[in-house]
Amino acid sequence: MKSFKVNEIIEGFNKTGGTLTVAELKQLGLSAYNISLLVEEGTLERIRRGLYRIPEKAHEMSELLEASRSVPQGVLCLLSALSWHELTTHIPKEYSLAIPIKARKPVLPEYPPIQIYYFAPCRYAAGQMTVSVDGHPVKVYDKEKTICDLIYYRNKIGQDIVREALDKYIRTKDRNIQKLMQYAEILRVSAIMKKYLEVLI
Repeated sequence: MKSFKVNEIIEGFNKTGGTLTVAELKQLGLSAYNISLLVEEGTLERIRRGLYRIPEKAHEMSELLEASRSVPQGVLCLLSALSWHELTTHIPKEYSLAIPIKARKPVLPEYPPIQIYYFAPCRYAAGQMTVSVDGHPVKVYDKEKTICDLIYYRNKIGQDIVREALDKYIRTKDRNIQKLMQYAEILRVSAIMKKYLEVLI
């Protein structure tokens, strides 16, 4: 494979967030035979049928971008948001994305694994922020909103994960307890939040 072709492929992956379909690879001038050769030599990695990535690309970032593109209204939430903010040692097995409660369920890909949460209007709108992942915008809830959502879903998420997250949050230099409690009031978890904080602070 000529070097200029490889450079074009890498540029194509960068533009799309780390993954390319067979159709997109063919637009770059590759035939099915070329794609097979690139997979054999390790230049490309087949994720699933019809979808490829460059092995050297950070898998987590590529997966995150693919999940975000698959759910246009999605906002990274709960364990996925917690992991983004580095407030947990737990490694999520799927990408958690929140969408409005009345939104139509998106058609999810086989890869990466995605869990959809339907949030009521106030829960969906509060605390959204946009971060850049390899130059692409991705929506995620801020730290304080994520902590409140964890407490709301504590029975499903697990008490240990909630306590660890709160403990890590309290130790951060940019913690904002006032903002945390404001979210807690809006999302109706202020009573249980106060109990957690009484133990940790």
